[in-house]
Amino acid sequence: MINAAIAQESYILNYDNVEVKKITQDIASFAKKTIILDPRVKGRVTIFSNTALDQNQVWQVYLRTMQVNGFSSITEDGDIVRIIPENEATRDENIVLNDAEFLTKVFLLENRLVEEILPMLKPITGRQSHLSSIPSINSILLVDRKSNVNRIETLIKELDANDAAKISIIKLENLSSAEAVRILEKLKLQNYPSMNNFIAIPFTPSNSVILSA
Repeated sequence: MINAAIAQESYILNYDNVEVKKITQDIASFAKKTIILDPRVKGRVTIFSNTALDQNQVWQVYLRTMQVNGFSSITEDGDIVRIIPENEATRDENIVLNDAEFLTKVFLLENRLVEEILPMLKPITGRQSHLSSIPSINSILLVDRKSNVNRIETLIKELDANDAAKISIIKLENLSSAEAVRILEKLKLQNYPSMNNFIAIPFTPSNSVILSA
């Protein structure tokens, strides 16, 4: 659903596991675009923004969401845009998104500049993810697997709340990242003074621990 403030031409995106066709219909209306969906473009996606977006920003969020989910946009005459599967010649005839596999979210920063936070996050996004800034509203646009979005959201909140906070990525060789984080959290619960002001998150793709302190 798009909650629209028509007078200001701004929109808040709120789609939880919604059919691509329905989202496309809404986006076409508010972005004033004619969108043609290839019959193979099917499935459900999730998009959230915690701040109002203007018409162009809504359109960019939609395009990035389609891209990360394996679809491309082709602009034709005027405002006609076709959404088709990437590498369509090598794909099956029935392309379906994995339900809720990817999540699109816009994070509004309140205390720090997006140019400062964005470089810290790039090393921990997935290969198929999209991470970019929306400078006009000091926000970060992230499209990634749901589990990774949740991890990064925790980090963004910590980084935004503490202007001295930084991210460190520690690659492990002899211990799993999940076990390392479990040990750190256990020490934290024991009220070690030097262990209280940090967030530790396992990053299993590279068996690393992401520390924010």
